[in-house]
Amino acid sequence: VEAAQAAASPVRPAARKFFLYFDFAYNNVRGILKARTAALHFLDTALRPEDEVAILTYSAVGGMAFHEYLTPDHAKVRKVVEKIGHSDVRGRATQIEDQYWRLVQESPGTGPGAAIGLSFRAEAEANRQESKSMAQQYMQKMTVLARALRLVDGEKHFIFFSTGIPNSLIYGYAPGNPTQRADFTVQGGAAGDQVLRRQNEAMYREFGASGCSFYAFDTRESA
Repeated sequence: VEAAQAAASPVRPAARKFFLYFDFAYNNVRGILKARTAALHFLDTALRPEDEVAILTYSAVGGMAFHEYLTPDHAKVRKVVEKIGHSDVRGRATQIEDQYWRLVQESPGTGPGAAIGLSFRAEAEANRQESKSMAQQYMQKMTVLARALRLVDGEKHFIFFSTGIPNSLIYGYAPGNPTQRADFTVQGGAAGDQVLRRQNEAMYREFGASGCSFYAFDTRESA
């Protein structure tokens, strides 16, 4: 009788585990708002009652933070996501890279404005070095997180809301083709950073070994 009852009882599906990661360092206001809208839609339409969700954020000022650990309380998670907005954009690292390349392209090479251009270029170079340090810290935190995900059992999914670290900061920039990797310095371009490249590839390897499915929501495209 017990065996028959066990066979007749429905098998509850195992809880899936979702990590929603909001990146405020490499993002913009419109991208963050689009990410919030997408995340709320996901919570309302894609979850099963038994699924567990965690909310993480990263900012250039505050670093990485857990706002909600894995929980099946979807209403509680939704309240956390609803609070994400304009005030979360602090110390946006992506601005430094955008400003750097705009300055490189606009700075006069000769003439009265050349000296001013060189002064601004030196300042931009200093800011870019700081940006590289920020990217290193970012990758270090993400790599540690990826290793920690190995310890979480079950079906895991990582949803990443970000523009991502600028490709030019890691792999360089080739004039006329912003997506092309530049392995050597050329006129108007720049080589990539070997340290960042190694760290980036190590981070990818750790996520690959985490047993976690990874989904990237490109907030720059969505905005």
